[in-house]
Amino acid sequence: EYWNLMLGIISSFVFGYLSIEFLLRFLRTHGTLVFVIYRIMLGSAILFFWWEI
Repeated sequence: EYWNLMLGIISSFVFGYLSIEFLLRFLRTHGTLVFVIYRIMLGSAILFFWWEI
């Protein structure tokens, strides 16, 4: 049972580290413009569907 716990802890650490490393590398090369456009589009869509309800 402890092996499953250790496997979960180790895998979450590895994938968390890799995700942060990828995000930092992406931000260094592309900047935040892509993220800003994505958030504006998502926010507009949420507001549109919210007002339609």
